[in-house]
Amino acid sequence: ALQEEVRSQQPQLNALTRQYEQLQAHASPEGQAVLKSKQDAVRGNWQDINEAVVERQRTLTAALQHRRDFYSRLGDTEKWVKKIQRKLDSGNEIYSDEVADTQAKLKAMRDECESQDGNFQALQQEFKELMAVCSPEEAAVLSDRFDKLVGGYTAVEDLIGSRAQLCDKWADFSDSQRDLQAKIKTLQARLASPDIREDEVAQIVKEIEGLRASMAPWSNDAPALDDLMAQAHMSIKDRATQRTLHFGSELQALESACDQASNSARQKDAQLGELNQLTAQFGERKDDLVRGLVSVQDRLLAARAGKSDLQGLKDLVREIEDIRDDMYTHNPEYEQLRELGRQIMNSDPSKAAAIQQQLGQVSAAWEEVQGLLADKHQQFSGVTNMWAQYNDAKQGVMRVMEDVSPVVDQDMTFSNQGDVKKSLDQHKNAEFELHANQTQLDHMNNKGVQLLEDLKNIPDFDSSGMESDLDEVNLKWETANSVIDQHKENLEAQLACWDQVQSGEEEVSAWLNSMLNKLDDSVKHFDDAVSVESRLNKFKDEAPYFEDVMSEVNQKLTDLQQLNQDRDVPALSGAQSEIKEKFQKAAKLATMLNSMMSTFTDEQQGLQQAMNDETEWMNKLKEALAKCDDASGSTEELIARYEAAKSLHAELASHQRQIASIQDRAAALHSKYPSSETASLAKDATVLTKKYESLLQRADRVEDSLLGQLETQCQDAQHSQHRWLAAAREKVGWCGDMAGDRYSVEAKLATVKDLEGSLQEGELKRQDATNRLDAIRAILPKAKQAELEANRKTMEKEWQTLVTSIQQTQSKLENSMDQWQKYDSRYDTLSQWLKDSEAQVRSEAALKPDLASKKEQLDLFKALNKSIQDHRPEFENLRDAAQQISQSSGDSRTASYAGQLFNRYQALATAAKEQLERCNNNISDHEHYTTAHRAAHDWMEAATRELDHCDNLVGDEDSLNTKLALVKDLVAHKEEGSCLFNTALEAGEKLYPNTSNEGREAIRHELRSLRDSWEGFNDTLSDTQRQLDSSRMQWQSFDDSFDQLSKWVAGVEQQVGVEPELKATLQEKKALLQNYKTRCQDILSHQTMIDSISDKGTALPSTQVQNKIRQLNAKYNQLCSDAQASVKKAEDYVEEHQAYQDCQQQARDWMHATMDKVAVCAEGGGDKQALQNRLDRLQDIMGTLNEGEAKVSSTHRQGEKTMPHTSGQGQANIRRELDSLNGDWDNLITRMNDTQQGLIQAIQ
Repeated sequence: ALQEEVRSQQPQLNALTRQYEQLQAHASPEGQAVLKSKQDAVRGNWQDINEAVVERQRTLTAALQHRRDFYSRLGDTEKWVKKIQRKLDSGNEIYSDEVADTQAKLKAMRDECESQDGNFQALQQEFKELMAVCSPEEAAVLSDRFDKLVGGYTAVEDLIGSRAQLCDKWADFSDSQRDLQAKIKTLQARLASPDIREDEVAQIVKEIEGLRASMAPWSNDAPALDDLMAQAHMSIKDRATQRTLHFGSELQALESACDQASNSARQKDAQLGELNQLTAQFGERKDDLVRGLVSVQDRLLAARAGKSDLQGLKDLVREIEDIRDDMYTHNPEYEQLRELGRQIMNSDPSKAAAIQQQLGQVSAAWEEVQGLLADKHQQFSGVTNMWAQYNDAKQGVMRVMEDVSPVVDQDMTFSNQGDVKKSLDQHKNAEFELHANQTQLDHMNNKGVQLLEDLKNIPDFDSSGMESDLDEVNLKWETANSVIDQHKENLEAQLACWDQVQSGEEEVSAWLNSMLNKLDDSVKHFDDAVSVESRLNKFKDEAPYFEDVMSEVNQKLTDLQQLNQDRDVPALSGAQSEIKEKFQKAAKLATMLNSMMSTFTDEQQGLQQAMNDETEWMNKLKEALAKCDDASGSTEELIARYEAAKSLHAELASHQRQIASIQDRAAALHSKYPSSETASLAKDATVLTKKYESLLQRADRVEDSLLGQLETQCQDAQHSQHRWLAAAREKVGWCGDMAGDRYSVEAKLATVKDLEGSLQEGELKRQDATNRLDAIRAILPKAKQAELEANRKTMEKEWQTLVTSIQQTQSKLENSMDQWQKYDSRYDTLSQWLKDSEAQVRSEAALKPDLASKKEQLDLFKALNKSIQDHRPEFENLRDAAQQISQSSGDSRTASYAGQLFNRYQALATAAKEQLERCNNNISDHEHYTTAHRAAHDWMEAATRELDHCDNLVGDEDSLNTKLALVKDLVAHKEEGSCLFNTALEAGEKLYPNTSNEGREAIRHELRSLRDSWEGFNDTLSDTQRQLDSSRMQWQSFDDSFDQLSKWVAGVEQQVGVEPELKATLQEKKALLQNYKTRCQDILSHQTMIDSISDKGTALPSTQVQNKIRQLNAKYNQLCSDAQASVKKAEDYVEEHQAYQDCQQQARDWMHATMDKVAVCAEGGGDKQALQNRLDRLQDIMGTLNEGEAKVSSTHRQGEKTMPHTSGQGQANIRRELDSLNGDWDNLITRMNDTQQGLIQAIQ
């Protein structure tokens, strides 16, 4: 920051320098000196500050780097301390066999700590230096951090030292412990020797006391060593038992081992006296047990079945079970004998061989009888079960036979192919059922054969009834198989005959129908002789083949009747008769068609010959007429040609009848045989007629041409007048024609008025034509003169007619104008109404979205249709008026326009009517869709409600089966719902073309919703059925597992529920404890099975199951509690007996030690001082009698506490031991008193 501030002042220094240089040029020498000195002072101060800042930065950087190095080393040391602590924490618990490795690790860590001393001392020195120069806040943080480091380092060193010392002590103790345990095991092995003597037992007792004395130093140091273990935060565990080891507990275990060895020595003495009594009891019990086993064996060998049937076998099994129950009554005797033998062998191993031999003989006899019993029971039970399995398999086979018996007994006569197919399907199903259930028959046969083999091994049992029953069932099965195969072959043959007959009949019928249609069409419509002849030839060629096909069909029909038990098949017989009739009809049509072809050919050839003759004659006449067709030359030549032309014209007229006859014959032939050939002849006849007419017209034209040339001069004279009259007539004729619209009439009226004004010009032309005719009349022939005169008169008449026509036409045109004005007004009104109505129909004909709008549309179209029908008279009147105008004016366009308007009206009426029908259809379709949708929706709602009752899986197995049956019923009726759904879907899709987009979307939404509901229902139905099936399987699995566990719990409850058996000795109590522990462990091992059945029960939503699970868990928990309580009681009994023996051993040890001391004091030799010393020593010993009395009292209390939990024999032993202890105590007191009296007397 200081450097940045110094740099920020650099521009000001530079500016000051520039100002100095500027001022220096304008200052005096004195002023320049002052300015220079100030400038140098400022620059010097700047450089001093800059150097000071740089030096301070170097100093701070070095200090910061030193501080960083210190903190880095401090952090490294902290990490090292934490690492050592983690290593030490990982060794908080070690196993006893890891002590040596732990010692090596602790030595390595101690060496590592020593290697860190130099670094730690350097850190301390730097810490002191930093504390002197740093801020108070940093000093507080640094001090806290360094104190933690020092504490951690010190704790690590102390902990390593404590653990090293602990490991050294434990290693020494382990060596001593192993030596003591080896010696104790050696002593126990000597005590367990069967040949041990009483003096050896006494020597073992002395050696045990010596071992106790060797443990005294460790016992004194044990508390301090346990404290050292706590101080070192280290625990040593046994790897096998995972038990934490302590010096005190291990020493106590060694003390217990010594106590056990002492007790074993004392028990060894007691056991030697009981052996003879136990041996005698063993012999008596063995003889009684052997006699019982022989009796059971004799009963087994004498057992027989009373009757040779299933009930006799069951009675035999019950008899064997009674014998088994009788044998089980000897089981306690057998167990007691074995227990007695074990006691003898345990007490006296030298007798083990003899006892073991006798026990082996008894065990062999027991196993032999038990094996014989098991074999007999297994044999008879197996045969009984096999017979029951055979009966079950037989029932299954008989059910199959009952199912197929209707097919076996079926009547094999049928009247149609459907019945044959149905019967064949039934036989195939029956055959499939027999083949599918062949395994049942094989299973029954296997069971039957096995049963027969087993029955042969049963003495005095007759198996012939069973064998005949098996043969009878197999005979029925084979008979059914054979009959079904025969029926199936017959049905397949019938079906093949049916297919062949029907295919043949269809082939022949198709050919006959086609031929009949073609031949009948040729007879009725003789269109083409070639095609008719082709059809006729095709019929003649194909008829033999189809007759052969019909012969084959007849043969197959005969075969079918034979297969049908010689019964007729009416349907096929009728078809045969029908085909025969068609064959006859086709032959008849072919004969008729052949006759028609012959007649047609004769008439065609005659007509063709006549046409050829006329054509040749007309060609010759045409050449002669061409010579007359010449208008050049003189008048005489023209007259000669004119006469020749008239002669040729007359000849042409004479042939007109022949030409007409040919035309009629061709038309008649084409009418009779409307074929392409007759059409060609008719066309040729028409061409001949046209050629004749053309030639006749040419003759007329030649005559006219010649006459015209002669009249030309006269006509030229009248041409001018004629032209004007023609023009005037044409205008009047055009105006007199009333055709056209109103504007045409107006134009014609104007033209008539113009003609009326031009009559003066026509009068001038008429006078000129008359003058010209009078001038040329003399040079014309009389006929022509008459004609020209007539023409003049005609033109005069035409002139008058023209004047009259002009007046009349003008009057008509004025009347027509009045009609047009009235018609136009009505036309415009109706045209506008029609336009509005058409627009309304178009606008209202739009598709509607829903049923209500469609009904509104229907009402609107009903009103519109009524309005349209009401306007019909007006349109009909308009059409009539237009026709009148057309008739009066001669213009068809008005009627056409009116007709078009009326057609538009009819189209409007038709459209409205169709729209009305369409509305009715749309409403009907929409109502049908609404009904179908409601029916499908209601069905699905009802089915969904029923399915909802099945969706809840809570309930017992019966309710689950009920729900499953309901679901299967829904599955069976799903086809009904599918039909309703498809009907609704089809009805909805049918509405799409007649519904608007909005309505279509609504319908699509409804159908989509319905489809989703249907698919959801199907999915839910499938899921529910699958869940119910799964739940039923879970029920079955749960029931099987629950029954097994319930039986096991019930069996174990009978064992656990008994009070712990009282035992005589500590060893027996320990053995009983071990037995109880094994039983408890077995019970606890069933926890996984209990948890598994609980999981299965939890998965079943049934309160009954939950109750059963809770009851089973309660029984199991109680069973576990009882088993654990039995174990606890047995442990208490063992601890009580162990405590009693410990107290007894301590009391006897104390008395033996005291007796030895008293014996030392009882010596009579020595001087008075020695006697006094012995007396003093004796008095000191007598001072410890309270301690001995306390030990004896403690032994009595512990013995009284132990006796209620000990058997009678054990109680007697405890009483003898207590009495013996009391006797020894009394002897000790007496000995001490006697010794004291003797010493006093000796001193005196």
